[in-house]
Amino acid sequence: MKRYLIVGALFLMASCAGQNGGKAAANVEPQSVVKTEAVGRSFDLTPGDKLIPTKLGEIDLGRMRAGEVLRCDFSLVNKCGKPIVILEVKGSCGCVGLDTDLKPFADGQSKTVKMSYDSKGKEGRQLAIVTIKTSAGDYKIELKGDVRND
Repeated sequence: MKRYLIVGALFLMASCAGQNGGKAAANVEPQSVVKTEAVGRSFDLTPGDKLIPTKLGEIDLGRMRAGEVLRCDFSLVNKCGKPIVILEVKGSCGCVGLDTDLKPFADGQSKTVKMSYDSKGKEGRQLAIVTIKTSAGDYKIELKGDVRND
């Protein structure tokens, strides 16, 4: 049985502060969903550190209009040499919604993480962090974007 995780977490940027009262991002199909070029992006998980998250890379969400919700799924590939378990996936602010199953996956297998970014109430350059805690270590992916009201 698949278990899904939708989590909102601490605010990294002032632009995220107070936007939704700290509530988790909803897994609801919004009115305006745009898929980004980063769909299909893959990140390799190699043995990591549990104290300092290893930066896997970044996803450039590009330019978006305020109020748009961007859908940007990505894959995690196990390159640890043994089966691992995703323990938690969370975003740094309530504007990031994340879904994935938490079943173990073997070396060489991949796991899809469904991600959305809600630009409602945002303006200007944005930065959010996706943190992935696994049995092999902790990792992070930076999300960058530019929200315009035009």
